[in-house]
Amino acid sequence: MLKGIELAAVYSFMALLPIVNPVGTAPIFLAMIAGASPQQHRQLAWRVSLYAFVLLVASTLLGGVIIRFFGIQIAHVEIAGGLIVFHTAWQMLNETRGSEASTEAGEGKGLEEMAFFPLTLPITAGPGCIAVAIAVGSRAAHPPLRAVPEHYLGTLAGVLGVALAVWLCFRFATTVFDKLGRTGTTVVTKLSAFVLLAIGVEIFWSGLAQLIKAL
Repeated sequence: MLKGIELAAVYSFMALLPIVNPVGTAPIFLAMIAGASPQQHRQLAWRVSLYAFVLLVASTLLGGVIIRFFGIQIAHVEIAGGLIVFHTAWQMLNETRGSEASTEAGEGKGLEEMAFFPLTLPITAGPGCIAVAIAVGSRAAHPPLRAVPEHYLGTLAGVLGVALAVWLCFRFATTVFDKLGRTGTTVVTKLSAFVLLAIGVEIFWSGLAQLIKAL
């Protein structure tokens, strides 16, 4: 039984980690919380990782059922998520997030509200992650019934590993970027925003292509 749990854990971890990409998302996280105090930074890193874990677990266990219940296709989720990611990246490229976030950090309310949207959804765990999580969860239907609990336990362990990776990258991102300096951090942030913009277009096109193919 332990072997099956380990296989499920490795499978879910390796499937989700490249999509979540906490290393690549860390500079975007920093750019969007610019002006936050160290305590707020720690709290946000913890909340985002926790929310990402809950969202991915819910997608794994219930995502397929919910989507079928409402008659929603994965393509629709990808199109909506792609538009949100594109909008967020466009704002990061064209607005001074630092001054805006600093104002919000005065009371701390704005930053707390950002913890789930958009920092968790769609920046950290977007529609692509949800789609993969749903696919990972659907594998429980293939083994014999007695293997289903084993599969889900391993999957939960894999998702927990991904959430831990998110926390580590977000929590200690400042230490890394402090060494880059202000100019280096700005360059990395703008490049990351541009990459995020491209990701938004890719997610949108992926969903649109599926709908066109289904016609």
